[in-house]
Amino acid sequence: MKQDIIVNPSNVVEKTKTLSAGDRVVFTPGRYTERLSFSDLSGQPDQAIEFFAEPGAVLDGGQRFEDFNPRAQQISEEQEKLGKYPGIQTIIMEGFFVFTNCDWVTVRGFYVEGVWPTVIAIDNCRHVLIDDFHIRESTFAVFAMGPETEHIIVENCNWLQDITKGDLWFRIGWHQMHDGPAKPNDSRAYDGDFFRAVNIRGNVTIRNNTVSHAFNGVHMYNRNKDKTLNNNVRIYGNTFNYIRDNPIEPENAASNWWVYNNRMFNCHKWFSFEMAVSGYFFVFGNVGWFDSLPGPISDDQYGGAVFKLPVSTEVTEGKHYVFHNSWYLRSSYIKKKHLPRFYHFNNAIQYCQPGNHGAFENQPMCVPAKPFFGKGASIPPKTPYDVKKQFTREWDELDIKFFNDVIGHQDYPANLRLMGYDIGQATSGSPSFVNPMTGDLRLDVDSPCRGQAVSVDVELADGTTWTIPGGCDVGAYQGDDLFRLPLSDRDHDRALSFNSDMMDRA
Repeated sequence: MKQDIIVNPSNVVEKTKTLSAGDRVVFTPGRYTERLSFSDLSGQPDQAIEFFAEPGAVLDGGQRFEDFNPRAQQISEEQEKLGKYPGIQTIIMEGFFVFTNCDWVTVRGFYVEGVWPTVIAIDNCRHVLIDDFHIRESTFAVFAMGPETEHIIVENCNWLQDITKGDLWFRIGWHQMHDGPAKPNDSRAYDGDFFRAVNIRGNVTIRNNTVSHAFNGVHMYNRNKDKTLNNNVRIYGNTFNYIRDNPIEPENAASNWWVYNNRMFNCHKWFSFEMAVSGYFFVFGNVGWFDSLPGPISDDQYGGAVFKLPVSTEVTEGKHYVFHNSWYLRSSYIKKKHLPRFYHFNNAIQYCQPGNHGAFENQPMCVPAKPFFGKGASIPPKTPYDVKKQFTREWDELDIKFFNDVIGHQDYPANLRLMGYDIGQATSGSPSFVNPMTGDLRLDVDSPCRGQAVSVDVELADGTTWTIPGGCDVGAYQGDDLFRLPLSDRDHDRALSFNSDMMDRA
């Protein structure tokens, strides 16, 4: 029998010991400090178990970054001594909400302050909807694990990891948060993600969220490179601001990922696609720009790039399509390495001009355009080392294609062709964005992008094809709206094998 269970901070644990399908737990205003753990909750498609916050209900972890970081440091150093990654992975399931072996659960409307390391932790759960969370400070907003975990939606959330809005982006060195060796004055508490997943089945939607002043956005591992895991992921309508590492990062193995209509502002390396096994990636209708450098300048990770690619690839089951995006850049596009079956077309890219953005720590933010494909891109490459430090030239062997892009870079396309890059039909020069320095990447009336897109048939994971229409504008914007494939949301869901009941519920 459906019922509303009204709770307050003094009785929430006692009153949520037994929950049934259709129950709605209503959190009345107050500061909730006791963490909640649930196992084997069983809702139904039309009777989800819901945890709902009234205005004024706050999940209060009681810790600022300065309080939690010493523990993060200690754990990271202990892990490194054991020969493992220097992070806090051993305590990642310490969430405010912890769900284990649950089905059809909704958590909605909470304000969260100082909950470290994790706000919501999920282990082998299905059909979980996380909606309208407003989070200040945590290492992870949402963590999911377990090969049975699937059909997860995270939507309409706002995560501000660094409440100073400056330490993580400007002042802390990248190696103080990530990678090794761990040192006593590090800031390992920040080495986290808005959404992290480890070895889950997939069917994940991350949409309409805002992630700000954070280390990573969406970061999903498939450690054993199991082809049944990390599949069917859709990331759209999100805003990523001041991301020190990567907004989007599938690791090890992934298939059938759709990344579209996202906005990326002041991010380090936007797409980290370091996968050994991958295919059927669709990246389109995204916009990205900058007006700031990540610091400190003494750090070796302030250069940035749009794509970070793998050293080696074992299996590429489908193509990786990148089309109808608009970028305003200062850094190299792809610095090195390779990604087989990479199809790049109908994109609009503009590089800043020297002096456009002044300086940071006496370092000009916009210098003459950096090499489009990395440090070693010379005519011809000077040494074997230079070859290793640039994007591959083996396009025929790896089935890599760049065509019908409009790119304003000094080397595009003539010099790149002389360097051995087999670029197809191309337009050199500025796409003529309205005001790229402020992120307005719509097209001026006289833009060379207008009406110049080519039609391309893209191969889907289910064996069918979709046709990208020709004759529209190159880049992300079509008038005032971002490019979308001419399909309904339900068609997108069907292509991704999403459960329709789950999408209806959301």
